[in-house]
Amino acid sequence: MPPLRRSVRVVLGLAPTIAMLSTSSCASHPQAFDLQCAGTRHRTASRSPPRDDTFATRLRVDPATREFCEDDCPAVYHLHVVTPSSLEYHFDDALADEDHAAHTRRPGNWNSMFAGDNKDDLVIDSTTGAMHRVEVFEAGDPASQHYESTSTGTCTVAPFSGFPRPPWQPPRWWPRWMPRP
Repeated sequence: MPPLRRSVRVVLGLAPTIAMLSTSSCASHPQAFDLQCAGTRHRTASRSPPRDDTFATRLRVDPATREFCEDDCPAVYHLHVVTPSSLEYHFDDALADEDHAAHTRRPGNWNSMFAGDNKDDLVIDSTTGAMHRVEVFEAGDPASQHYESTSTGTCTVAPFSGFPRPPWQPPRWWPRWMPRP
């Protein structure tokens, strides 16, 4: 039998298996969605009085890839726990994870340029919509300050607005005189 006919027969023989795997994997992961979260936040700084305020944020979540981002999405991060009952993200700059090496700052975070012990713990109860977040970081120049922020609120599901694509950048070898697409 010619090699081409043999490969066509193998591919056709695997078609039902491939179809079954693709449908079962799609069915086991929920679709992407947004979470509109609002609540109260308590902030403390080492050289300032504590203050309370309200917050509102939009989280874009894709449970299938375990990715999420916040508001205008300066960076996309990976959720550490995705279960039917909770979504959790835990950041500690002293520990390595799949988004960054140890002792690095989160890219796109406004306090990423400052040294310090940065932590971010976000937990959302998927059954009730309750949200709890604790952020701890050092910031300031020339004298660093210790900041803590504790947020509690509720989240409601909204249609997925998608992850933004970074703007197209030409490769280094792209001639300057050539127009960009």
